[in-house]
Amino acid sequence: MQKPHLMKAAAICALLLGAILPFAAVRAQDAGWTGKYYRNPNLAGAPAATRTDPVITFDWGDGAPFGDFPSDNFSVRWTRTDTFYSGVYIFAARSDDGVRVYVDGTLIIDHWQPSQFEWISVEREMTAGQHTIVVEYYEGTGRAAIQAGYYPRDPIPTSAATQNVTATPTTITQTPAPSPTPTLPYVAGTPGAPPPPTPIPPPPVEVSGEESGIIVQEANPKVFTWEGFPGPVFWSGGNEGRHAYVKNQSGKVTFYARWHVRVEEAGFYDVFVYIPESARATESAAYRVFHAGEESDVVLVNQRANPDRWALIGSFYFATGGSQYIEVSKATGEAPASHQVLLDAVMLIYRP
Repeated sequence: MQKPHLMKAAAICALLLGAILPFAAVRAQDAGWTGKYYRNPNLAGAPAATRTDPVITFDWGDGAPFGDFPSDNFSVRWTRTDTFYSGVYIFAARSDDGVRVYVDGTLIIDHWQPSQFEWISVEREMTAGQHTIVVEYYEGTGRAAIQAGYYPRDPIPTSAATQNVTATPTTITQTPAPSPTPTLPYVAGTPGAPPPPTPIPPPPVEVSGEESGIIVQEANPKVFTWEGFPGPVFWSGGNEGRHAYVKNQSGKVTFYARWHVRVEEAGFYDVFVYIPESARATESAAYRVFHAGEESDVVLVNQRANPDRWALIGSFYFATGGSQYIEVSKATGEAPASHQVLLDAVMLIYRP
């Protein structure tokens, strides 16, 4: 499917990355979307299914949203009413195929045609208070994917955060558990046979300036992936002079980043994450390690207390094959948009 270029790719990337600046706590990503799914590409008739989607970020590929739903020629209408601060907001969407975005009934993005997965964005001045946002999407044939959302263009002044919005501030209802001791992995043996004794990991060792291991950089899109909206902002500073960050959420996961790793020798590896310096860094970045077919407990890292250094997550057993990665989400238990979850390089050091 082809579409005319509405904007140059560099311009749209600069707009999206440059617009996600630090701002005071914003409720614009806390409300869910009510999604109505239709078995036709025209939003016609009664919806075949209705559900609440926390975020609009889907890539169904050649598949379907539901098991008994068509994979081609379907459509979706998402609606949410949210509380905004006074100021300019960026509304952005990309889809394969068509997408439309409305603010209080006014059409602001109109690309209802076969298209590829490329960003379209507009700026709109918003008044303080409640506004209704509608996103419409249709899939023709081939790949089915949609991502859409909005965020303030500029930092929200503290006075605006306290004076312009009359809704009750968001209450944190979920706090991450204390940092657990990394659990020993179960290494699967022959099917049907009892599991072998779990090997005992060596004690973790702090990394020195001269020591190195398997390093996975966040700048490499082949091994660093992420899902959610908005995406990470890339910034100067950190390992090799660059890092990324996302604004945190309190309890629900609307974004995660993964560093995919491959080892040549099975065994225990100390896992480190590099923490760049940032005054807005989170105090409870929630990491998980997926290794040798196992998923670790959550390991919390105080990024603010570990500036410009490799922080140890723990020692984990890695196999030579299969999907293995380190993952961090933006759910920190802190007030929404009050901190940054820093994303930089990951390093594995073999401990025979």
